[in-house]
Amino acid sequence: MGADRAVLEAINKRQKREIRELAAENLQLRQQVEALQASAAELVAQLADVRAQLAQALKRIEELERSSHRQAAPFRRQKRSGAGQPGRKPGFRGTYRRPPPQIDQEIEAPLEIRTCPDCQAHLERRPLTQIIEEIPPIRPVVTRLTTWHATCPCCERQWHSEHELQVSSAQGAAGVHLGPRATALATILKSHFGLPLGKVAGVLKQGFGLSISRGGLSHLLQRVAGKAQATYEELLEKIRSSRAVYADETSWYVGQPGYWLWVFTTPQYTRCITSRRAAAAPSPKRFSARTSRVCSSPTALPPTLGSPANNTNASLIICGD
Repeated sequence: MGADRAVLEAINKRQKREIRELAAENLQLRQQVEALQASAAELVAQLADVRAQLAQALKRIEELERSSHRQAAPFRRQKRSGAGQPGRKPGFRGTYRRPPPQIDQEIEAPLEIRTCPDCQAHLERRPLTQIIEEIPPIRPVVTRLTTWHATCPCCERQWHSEHELQVSSAQGAAGVHLGPRATALATILKSHFGLPLGKVAGVLKQGFGLSISRGGLSHLLQRVAGKAQATYEELLEKIRSSRAVYADETSWYVGQPGYWLWVFTTPQYTRCITSRRAAAAPSPKRFSARTSRVCSSPTALPPTLGSPANNTNASLIICGD
């Protein structure tokens, strides 16, 4: 009996030890299962985020592919995301119209009443001052300009006088011209503010009493461009002579699809060209020997930095500070 009891106790101890080991192993396995479940949940969440990002990327790619087949118009803008409040952000100082330094005239509107008509008490008076800026009545100043032309009867050499108001030597049916100020205003309205010729003519007619047709405005702008050609060539040569010229191109819309906008820029000047010619690499001969590099985008570049008439429909040079 004593021997059997010792065997049973040994078996009982071994079974208890095995039970403790199995319990510890079971606890460890449970912890591993919980860790794996947490990791699986995290991976599922990450997978959902990746799928959402992939969907957004595919949508963006589709939008870019569609937009690449359309011409980019100057007035095309991307829609703003979010419903932000208009106006300046909080913290900016308010602005107002400051009074001009010069007062041309002073007008007083007197108040004849000295006492209250109801109770006959004396009124407490104080002035209210305002500054009013107004455009004066505009009437065109019409000048009859007479210049003289002389021819030598012997050698047939010719002389003629000139005046600073003279913009052309045409006479007869073409002898009525706009002066320098009116010409400058028409040029600013068309070239800087982008008004069509019809609206430029309307502004001159309604605002200043000057009558001119669309065709007359077109010829006027051509004369202005001709007079500015020397300045244009000088600025163009400065761009060519820069040590670095940055270039880029994009599709453009000029009344109809099929145009391209090319831009050459330096720290001081920027040249913009619109043309229907297909994009091609610029010729190095078009740049000065002092130009060390032409920096461009990965897309195609305009053909040359040549004259405005070189396969180009429009050209513009913008001067910086």
